Amino acid sequence: MSRLKPQLGLFQGIAMLATTMLGTGIFVVPAITAEQTGAVSLLAWGVLLILTLPIAFTFAALGKKDPHAGGVPHIVGKALGRSSERLTAFLFFTILPVGMPASLVIGSHFVQALIPLNAWQDLLLQLAMLAAMFVLGLIGAKASGQLQVLIAGLIITLVGALWITMAPHGVDFEVPSLSHAGSLMDALGLMFWCVIGIEAFSHMGEEFKRPERDFPLALIIGTLVTLFIYWAASVLILKDLPLLAGTPSSASLGKMATIHLGPVTGSLVTVLGFFACFASTNVYVQGYARLLWSLADEGKLPRYLAQLNHNKVPVVSLMTICGLSFIVVISVWALGLKLPQLLLYTNGNFVVIYLLAMIAGVIMLKGLQRLVALLAAIVTFIFCYSLGQSISYVIYLSIAFLIAVKLWQLFKHLGQNASQQNN
Repeated sequence: MSRLKPQLGLFQGIAMLATTMLGTGIFVVPAITAEQTGAVSLLAWGVLLILTLPIAFTFAALGKKDPHAGGVPHIVGKALGRSSERLTAFLFFTILPVGMPASLVIGSHFVQALIPLNAWQDLLLQLAMLAAMFVLGLIGAKASGQLQVLIAGLIITLVGALWITMAPHGVDFEVPSLSHAGSLMDALGLMFWCVIGIEAFSHMGEEFKRPERDFPLALIIGTLVTLFIYWAASVLILKDLPLLAGTPSSASLGKMATIHLGPVTGSLVTVLGFFACFASTNVYVQGYARLLWSLADEGKLPRYLAQLNHNKVPVVSLMTICGLSFIVVISVWALGLKLPQLLLYTNGNFVVIYLLAMIAGVIMLKGLQRLVALLAAIVTFIFCYSLGQSISYVIYLSIAFLIAVKLWQLFKHLGQNASQQNN
């Protein structure tokens, strides 16, 4: 029996994953890859799909086998033991100091494209976004799912409208070939951002009405739909690339909408970008809250974090995550940390978490699913290797965590021995 209130159906699940993976990426990544690698980016989207599917299939198989709000840490714990579960949960929570501010800063950029903000107003906007996520989280997963359905539908409508309007009048571009291997790797390194979201979605398994059927279907279909939308957006940007010279990457779709659909539509696209960023960040806030609640519910963290409200929402865990996020956002703002470095550190954390999940899949799954998990582990390791220095943040944190755990166990053992000697 599910410990949380099952509220999500198949289409809501697809929309939640699609919106999470699209996030701000749909407004930024196709433009950057098109500018840097040209038509090779179209080939790269296909390669990314091939590389991502084993990861998605493995997450789907693990989620179907054991739908659990603990998500990846729970899976890793079952496969590799309690210490690995603690490490994975720790890695999730260490994303918060770098990933949350990065997401909120990107969201504020969309607002600043319409309304100039000073530094204090920018901070207040980010904190207001967090407060709204807290309120939305109190209502339950159904409300979040309905918001995701609306946003995903609007993004698909936008790309579809641009496709219909622009297709007959596009600028010719070179068809990519396999000879562009160097540019292909550069594009894939950036495109990995578009895959992030699958692991957060794994925390929502217990809130599906029919998790055994709908959770894996939502994960696979959502991944396919998302990467197709990215590919379509890349085609459109390549067609208009000469007209977008000098335009910031985050404003590319907005400028295209202004050119082909009118200035009002261009402004609406910017608003849509803000809400897409808000929605994807909201999934992470809710996922973190459920991870914290699950650990508390199983006695691995203080029990007060396991309290639910009348909607069966983990309210204390949600308050804790949002409260910590408030502190982190203010700290990053005060320190003046830059967005690019925050993004790189976040990326390194996610890749290592994915690798641990795929290794767990190799251990827990059987037959063909195990082979797929092994392939996914190899793919994830390649991504991990390609990041180079970007994973230094997660490596240092992991070493510090393991040392702290060993020291705690040592002091605990010494304390027990001293107590026995006194008795």
